Amino acid sequence: MSYSFSLPTTGAVSFVDYVDSTNSSVSTKIADATAQRGRLRAVLKGMKKETHSERDYQLLINTIEEYLPYLIGLVNCIESKEVALKKDIETSWRSTLSDHIIHTGSNAPRITCKDIQYELIFVLMTYAYACTLKANEILRISSSPYDHHHGVNGDGTSTSNNSHSSAVNADTYNKATNLLNTAAGVFHTVANDVIPTWQPNGSNSNNSKDSDNSSSSSSSISSNSSKPVETNREFAIALSKMTLADAQAVAISKALVTSNISKSLTAKLYMGVVDQYEMAFGLINSIPSGTQEVTTDLKKYLSDGTLYYKAMAKKYLAMDANHHQKMGQACGFARDAKAELKSLQQHSITKAAAHKLKKLSSSGTATTIAVAMKAAKEEEIVADMLSQYQMINDKVSYEPVPSRQELQTLIPGGRNLLELKHFALPEPMFGPSVKKEEKTYLLEGRYF
Repeated sequence: MSYSFSLPTTGAVSFVDYVDSTNSSVSTKIADATAQRGRLRAVLKGMKKETHSERDYQLLINTIEEYLPYLIGLVNCIESKEVALKKDIETSWRSTLSDHIIHTGSNAPRITCKDIQYELIFVLMTYAYACTLKANEILRISSSPYDHHHGVNGDGTSTSNNSHSSAVNADTYNKATNLLNTAAGVFHTVANDVIPTWQPNGSNSNNSKDSDNSSSSSSSISSNSSKPVETNREFAIALSKMTLADAQAVAISKALVTSNISKSLTAKLYMGVVDQYEMAFGLINSIPSGTQEVTTDLKKYLSDGTLYYKAMAKKYLAMDANHHQKMGQACGFARDAKAELKSLQQHSITKAAAHKLKKLSSSGTATTIAVAMKAAKEEEIVADMLSQYQMINDKVSYEPVPSRQELQTLIPGGRNLLELKHFALPEPMFGPSVKKEEKTYLLEGRYF
């Protein structure tokens, strides 16, 4: 699964109050844009009160897709000066990926900033979060839990021959991979096409007065204290790399279920996931001062994920060594994989606590629990493999087991399985670039 994002909420706003337009047709469309935004705000507020299992992420995805053409229309009208502004547009959003002193996640303070691009940044970010959460939901409710690989023998062969189950799993993995890759593309677009156009203008922003119907909403703060991390280009690139790596991890799981992928290639693909995680972590650490700190939950997800997928690569290198009758290497890689999986659990949370806290935990803690539980299951598999390999080596092969340093030189470079899916902003509902008698927005033609 991917990182379990906390969904933001936003304060109420009427775009009509900011626009000075004598064009009644455009004014009507801008009022419609306000109405579409109100629908999105209502969905996000409703989801804040629901548990993860109660949320309808597809509803959120659809609502954003229906709002985006109106928002793009407003953006284009402002940039082309088809409409004049009475004053700078200000919107407020909760920065759920910033590490706040008192509140984090969905209870973080709302930050008010100027410029319509600030609105577009957060709407697209929320869209990417929703795609990721929907992918997690698909994997969670699938008949075969993601990335457990219980049906793998020590030699890498599957213990299951159920073709129907494989077909079901393939469809599940395809849907989840597509959603995660879409999220990666959205983050990439935010980083390269939207954030560079945001103009906060360096002017003071007013605190939001909207209550948002929550006790913490009064914590809304001004943007000149520090910019939310969501508006940092390097951070958006890091999120793109992370979600693309998660998409690749799901694609690897599909390959293991549905094909006879080689064990050496599997190890290289897992190292490809590691490479993306390490680049994402490096980008986050490079974010300059003046921007709020990134939540520690996300940093921990990346560091834990890096350790987990390194262990998975070593698991399959052990299998490959066993296949080629290099029993000393097989024992060494299995030994190191087992040690890293055990270390990951100790750094996360105990298995007993995981079961007890799963329903009560925050999004970030829930992700940590999921990683720890995956590591526990994999450790059991690798421990069985190691026992088999040691028995063969002790009785038949008699090969020396390489040290950790010696094995490190045998780990291959990573390979990528997926290409980033390009995400294009939808055509505007109104304003410049509207093409008549053609599909002009994201969902046109879907409904009758």
